[in-house]
Amino acid sequence: MKPYIALLRGINVSGHNKIKMVELKQLFVDLAFKNVITYIQSGNVIFTSTENSISKIESSIIKAIKMEFGYDLKVLVITKNNLETVFKSNPYLEINAIDITKLCVTFLRDIPTLENLPQIEAIVANSEDEFKLFKKSIYRGQYIVSYISSQ
Repeated sequence: MKPYIALLRGINVSGHNKIKMVELKQLFVDLAFKNVITYIQSGNVIFTSTENSISKIESSIIKAIKMEFGYDLKVLVITKNNLETVFKSNPYLEINAIDITKLCVTFLRDIPTLENLPQIEAIVANSEDEFKLFKKSIYRGQYIVSYISSQ
């Protein structure tokens, strides 16, 4: 059994796509996943599975949510090792005085291509935060720019 983390995008946000965590947990159990744990109302689910194909796992979760709740959601499944790598690769951890509770990461399905960069640049253009792209993750250092310039 391999541990996985499912990140469901867009549930329980501003009253949209409501799913109770007890119902979400049961859905995962019904899909034959084991050791299912949900995290607050976030739609993040930790579980184990004998299935090795992440795309098959994602597909089964997406289909089950559509059938059970009627929602078309995006689901990203990552491994425990993926999550540890993303954490350890955070470039802002090198700043000793940084408050790690202010750091964020956005998980991407694929490594962005050059044609995707204008979309990413448009999203971050009006922010005081600093962003760094590394493989399939975008790291955000909240107010890093002003923090560094004041030192």
